Amino acid sequence: MSVSKRVKSLPVSALGAKKRAHVSAADFVKAVMQSVADGSGYAGISEKTGMQQTSVATRISTLRKKGVKIPNMPRSGGGGGRKLDIDALNSLINS
Repeated sequence: MSVSKRVKSLPVSALGAKKRAHVSAADFVKAVMQSVADGSGYAGISEKTGMQQTSVATRISTLRKKGVKIPNMPRSGGGGGRKLDIDALNSLINS
């Protein structure tokens, strides 16, 4: 005869999951505008709201699709790879 055991479910915090930051739309837009003004970009918004940078980017995209006129974030100028020296490459062709 088999006996089934009931397994208690553990709370999410006991499993090591991070709690989500609950930020109202108004507070989020305020943080976005502050970060645009000070040039801190997604990292600044993430720091101000406690949200992950990927969540910040997703929320900005969603708000834009709904018609909120959030300005573009300043670009960091990063991007991998070596930069091309166009003049040097053209000089190889012209010589």
